[in-house]
Amino acid sequence: MKGLLPIAVTDDTLLYSSSDEPTTEELAEIIATGTDSDYIDWDVAFSYSEGNWVIYNHTIYESMVAGASSNTGNTPGDGSEWEYVKPTNRWAMFDQYVSTKTTADTELQVMIELDDADFVDSIALLGLSGVVSVKI
Repeated sequence: MKGLLPIAVTDDTLLYSSSDEPTTEELAEIIATGTDSDYIDWDVAFSYSEGNWVIYNHTIYESMVAGASSNTGNTPGDGSEWEYVKPTNRWAMFDQYVSTKTTADTELQVMIELDDADFVDSIALLGLSGVVSVKI
Protein backbone atom coordinates (compact mmCIF):
# COMPACT_ATOMS: atom_id res chain seq x y z
CA MET A 1 0.00 0.00 0.00
CA LYS A 2 1.22 3.49 -0.81
CA GLY A 3 0.02 6.53 1.12
CA LEU A 4 -0.35 9.83 -0.70
CA LEU A 5 -0.12 13.16 1.09
CA PRO A 6 -2.58 15.71 -0.30
CA ILE A 7 -1.45 19.03 -1.70
CA ALA A 8 -3.76 21.89 -0.80
CA VAL A 9 -5.41 23.56 -3.78
CA THR A 10 -6.08 27.25 -3.11
CA ASP A 11 -7.15 30.35 -5.02
CA ASP A 12 -3.47 30.95 -5.77
CA THR A 13 -2.70 27.43 -7.04
CA LEU A 14 -5.90 26.78 -9.03
CA LEU A 15 -4.98 28.56 -12.24
CA TYR A 16 -7.96 27.38 -14.30
CA SER A 17 -11.06 25.25 -14.09
CA SER A 18 -13.71 24.92 -16.77
CA SER A 19 -16.19 24.50 -13.91
CA ASP A 20 -16.60 28.10 -12.71
CA GLU A 21 -18.13 29.41 -9.51
CA PRO A 22 -21.60 30.82 -10.14
CA THR A 23 -21.57 34.55 -10.90
CA THR A 24 -23.84 36.94 -8.98
CA GLU A 25 -26.12 37.05 -12.05
CA GLU A 26 -26.29 33.24 -12.21
CA LEU A 27 -27.09 33.08 -8.50
CA ALA A 28 -29.87 35.62 -8.99
CA GLU A 29 -31.27 33.48 -11.84
CA ILE A 30 -31.14 30.34 -9.68
CA ILE A 31 -33.05 32.15 -6.94
CA ALA A 32 -35.57 33.68 -9.38
CA THR A 33 -36.38 30.35 -11.04
CA GLY A 34 -36.24 28.31 -7.83
CA THR A 35 -34.01 25.72 -9.50
CA ASP A 36 -31.25 23.94 -7.62
CA SER A 37 -30.82 25.20 -4.07
CA ASP A 38 -31.29 28.91 -3.52
CA TYR A 39 -28.01 30.46 -2.41
CA ILE A 40 -26.26 33.80 -2.78
CA ASP A 41 -22.82 35.25 -2.08
CA TRP A 42 -22.47 35.98 1.64
CA ASP A 43 -22.61 39.68 2.56
CA VAL A 44 -21.57 40.83 6.06
CA ALA A 45 -24.31 43.52 6.09
CA PHE A 46 -27.20 41.31 4.93
CA SER A 47 -29.68 39.80 7.41
CA TYR A 48 -30.17 36.08 6.79
CA SER A 49 -33.18 34.08 7.85
CA GLU A 50 -33.06 30.49 9.02
CA GLY A 51 -32.64 28.21 6.01
CA ASN A 52 -30.96 30.79 3.72
CA TRP A 53 -27.99 29.37 1.83
CA VAL A 54 -24.88 31.42 1.06
CA ILE A 55 -21.54 30.92 -0.65
CA TYR A 56 -18.50 31.84 1.41
CA ASN A 57 -14.93 30.82 0.63
CA HIS A 58 -16.05 28.34 -2.08
CA THR A 59 -18.39 26.62 0.38
CA ILE A 60 -22.18 26.63 0.74
CA TYR A 61 -23.52 27.24 4.25
CA GLU A 62 -27.06 27.30 5.66
CA SER A 63 -28.21 29.89 8.19
CA MET A 64 -29.27 28.22 11.44
CA VAL A 65 -30.56 31.36 13.19
CA ALA A 66 -34.31 31.92 13.47
CA GLY A 67 -35.67 35.37 12.72
CA ALA A 68 -35.07 37.57 9.69
CA SER A 69 -32.55 39.91 11.31
CA SER A 70 -30.84 37.51 13.71
CA ASN A 71 -28.02 36.32 11.48
CA THR A 72 -26.23 39.52 10.49
CA GLY A 73 -22.46 39.94 10.50
CA ASN A 74 -21.75 36.31 11.46
CA THR A 75 -19.07 34.82 9.22
CA PRO A 76 -19.99 31.36 7.89
CA GLY A 77 -17.81 28.64 9.37
CA ASP A 78 -16.90 30.68 12.47
CA GLY A 79 -19.70 29.64 14.81
CA SER A 80 -23.01 27.90 15.33
CA GLU A 81 -24.96 30.43 13.24
CA TRP A 82 -24.07 28.60 10.03
CA GLU A 83 -24.03 24.92 9.09
CA TYR A 84 -21.73 23.51 6.43
CA VAL A 85 -23.74 22.18 3.46
CA LYS A 86 -21.22 21.36 0.72
CA PRO A 87 -18.44 22.87 -1.37
CA THR A 88 -19.34 24.71 -4.55
CA ASN A 89 -19.20 22.57 -7.68
CA ARG A 90 -15.86 24.01 -8.82
CA TRP A 91 -14.17 23.18 -5.50
CA ALA A 92 -15.90 19.88 -4.65
CA MET A 93 -13.15 17.84 -6.31
CA PHE A 94 -10.58 19.30 -3.92
CA ASP A 95 -12.24 18.71 -0.55
CA GLN A 96 -11.46 15.76 1.70
CA TYR A 97 -14.60 13.77 0.94
CA VAL A 98 -15.17 11.23 -1.83
CA SER A 99 -18.93 11.82 -1.60
CA THR A 100 -18.69 15.37 -3.03
CA LYS A 101 -17.93 15.55 -6.71
CA THR A 102 -17.45 18.22 -9.34
CA THR A 103 -19.83 17.61 -12.23
CA ALA A 104 -19.61 18.91 -15.79
CA ASP A 105 -21.87 18.63 -18.82
CA THR A 106 -18.88 18.85 -21.14
CA GLU A 107 -15.14 18.27 -20.87
CA LEU A 108 -13.74 19.24 -17.47
CA GLN A 109 -10.34 20.92 -17.57
CA VAL A 110 -8.28 21.89 -14.52
CA MET A 111 -4.87 23.55 -14.29
CA ILE A 112 -3.03 23.61 -10.96
CA GLU A 113 0.29 25.31 -10.28
CA LEU A 114 2.52 23.49 -7.83
CA ASP A 115 4.87 25.20 -5.42
CA ASP A 116 8.57 24.58 -6.04
CA ALA A 117 8.63 22.67 -2.74
CA ASP A 118 5.92 20.24 -3.91
CA PHE A 119 7.29 17.04 -5.38
CA VAL A 120 4.69 14.93 -7.15
CA ASP A 121 5.34 11.40 -8.36
CA SER A 122 1.79 10.04 -7.92
CA ILE A 123 -1.75 11.25 -8.36
CA ALA A 124 -5.09 9.83 -7.20
CA LEU A 125 -8.37 10.43 -8.99
CA LEU A 126 -11.21 9.03 -6.88
CA GLY A 127 -14.89 8.52 -7.57
CA LEU A 128 -14.78 9.24 -11.29
CA SER A 129 -17.78 8.30 -13.41
CA GLY A 130 -18.46 8.72 -17.11
CA VAL A 131 -14.79 9.46 -17.76
CA VAL A 132 -13.49 8.67 -21.23
CA SER A 133 -9.88 9.79 -20.75
CA VAL A 134 -7.57 11.62 -18.36
CA LYS A 135 -4.56 13.69 -19.47
CA ILE A 136 -1.91 14.78 -16.97
